[in-house]
Amino acid sequence: MCHSTPQPQCTKTTLFLLLLLHHSQFFSSSSNMGPSSTHTPRSPTYLIPCVIALALFSLTGLLLYKVDDVASRTGTVVGHNLEPTPWHVFPHKPFDEEESRQQRAYKILQCSYLTCRYAAEALGGARRRTGGGREECPKFFRAIHRDLAPWSESRISKAHVAAAQRYAAFRVVIVEGKVFVDWYYACVQSRAMFTLWGLLQLMRRYPGMVPDVDMMFDCMDKPSVNKTEHQAMPLPLFRYCTTKEHFDIPFPDWSFWGWSEINIRPWQEEFPDIKRGSRSVTWKNKLPWAYWKGNPDVASPIRTELINCNDSRKWGAEIMRQDWGEAARNGFKQSKLSDQCNHRYKIYAEGYAWSVSLKYILSCGSVALIISPQYEDFFSRGLIPNHNFWLVDPLNLCPSIKYAVEWGNQHPVEAEAIGKRGQDLMESLNMNRIYEYMFHLISDYSKLQDFKPTPPPTALEVCVESVLCFADEKQRMQFEIYERGHHLGTGLRARVVVDGVVGESIEVVAEGAGPGPGPGSLLELAVGVEVGPTVLSLGQEVIVRVVRQSTGVLVGGSERRDSDTPEQVGALAGVYVHWETQHCGPCCHASSSFFLSPSIMLAHCAMRSVHGD
Repeated sequence: MCHSTPQPQCTKTTLFLLLLLHHSQFFSSSSNMGPSSTHTPRSPTYLIPCVIALALFSLTGLLLYKVDDVASRTGTVVGHNLEPTPWHVFPHKPFDEEESRQQRAYKILQCSYLTCRYAAEALGGARRRTGGGREECPKFFRAIHRDLAPWSESRISKAHVAAAQRYAAFRVVIVEGKVFVDWYYACVQSRAMFTLWGLLQLMRRYPGMVPDVDMMFDCMDKPSVNKTEHQAMPLPLFRYCTTKEHFDIPFPDWSFWGWSEINIRPWQEEFPDIKRGSRSVTWKNKLPWAYWKGNPDVASPIRTELINCNDSRKWGAEIMRQDWGEAARNGFKQSKLSDQCNHRYKIYAEGYAWSVSLKYILSCGSVALIISPQYEDFFSRGLIPNHNFWLVDPLNLCPSIKYAVEWGNQHPVEAEAIGKRGQDLMESLNMNRIYEYMFHLISDYSKLQDFKPTPPPTALEVCVESVLCFADEKQRMQFEIYERGHHLGTGLRARVVVDGVVGESIEVVAEGAGPGPGPGSLLELAVGVEVGPTVLSLGQEVIVRVVRQSTGVLVGGSERRDSDTPEQVGALAGVYVHWETQHCGPCCHASSSFFLSPSIMLAHCAMRSVHGD
């Protein structure tokens, strides 16, 4: 019977056909009846196709029912079939109202179960070589050992991981280079999606190097594994911040890869723009008071108190309320981060817990007035009071801000230097450095595990393609930045601003990694000839002067020979720039070269590795 199928009209149609055929057969038989009693009844040939049709309709209905059942029980990276975290409740995520139940079920099954299986993963996008110089990791990397110290003797067992599930939104298991995720709760907005995207990019950058590991993650703000409560058995839980009173392990937050809901781009795009915006006004001409813009309605006593300091004459502070709903309706035109660097001092105030705004405030090059923080993320351990930020007393808030502003205005050189060192810290925190930190942290964590990680039966594989499958249009645009970089092999993008010929200059804006020359540095290179190691770092603008001609010029992947005329070579002249990155492993360099053609305004880089890749 088909009474339980979602398509009852199929059953009705079949029964109607059976009834019709039965009646036609009956009347046909009746008309052929005669006085003879030896009439032979016709064979019921219609029954076989009818039974087959009925069976097909029944199987289709059963299949649709099972598909819907599986889809309704499958958690996803965007929050399908998941409740909000009970320790930080937020409204259920709205999904496309125009999408039917069947369409949604199909998408869930396709993205969750089929995409990774058939995806042609191009691993090894990061070109590496075994050789390369070593470089000391930043000092805040040392905090990894402190964060993992609670398990240095006891090790991390399956029981530790299982007990941490109570506080986790999802579980990540990496086995043989594949990422599996077991979902417990939904994460607010797109945090889970961008966090997993970062992990997948890590796998691409270090193919075959990321060890097998089993990690519990929470995606909300406040740490939850209190040291007093869990002293006997510390629970390993990764999140975006921690405190000195918690065992939670800080991990780079989602916004480094983008925050689509409030129009914040990936860090590799956002930092260069903020830095350029900070240079649009000289220190002398910047507004000589402190500035804060944010949402005070997040259960934050500090932010509530900060509103009372909104008096530039009395307290030397301008406090602005950020209404993200209104900002979204206006297309975020008044919320561009690069336009908020016109003050000498910028205030950082924690929200419900830690806030992602810290890195954007430091990036401005203004003196960061940090109201004594309770929480810390992975890089804030590199902050030093009076060196790259100014500490503000929360118990004497407004007068403390006023004192900092007055001191800075009386000591402009010293104040500007503090702001510059804060910006330098953020410049050193390029994406390669972030991936290095992730690699170090996961590698050291895996060494503490006393078991071989295996994905639980309820976990599903997650890959780049499956994340893109669930992403909306805006999220896809942000992810494409990384996809383009992955296919180029290094992720470096360069832009020719000024057309150049021999004897003139080419201004290059490079978005790459590693320490490099300062803004406006003059680098004299011969056309088509590599001259020494020239490192372009994240967002730096460098003037490259073409000092002489060469006939061995690589253009678009093909080399022009000595037989070419000088006019031909001159028309195709370009510049080789040697770029170093840390793709070969934690804190070491690999090298590659790229070619810039000044004959076009947006240079499409022809990538060529110096070691023949």
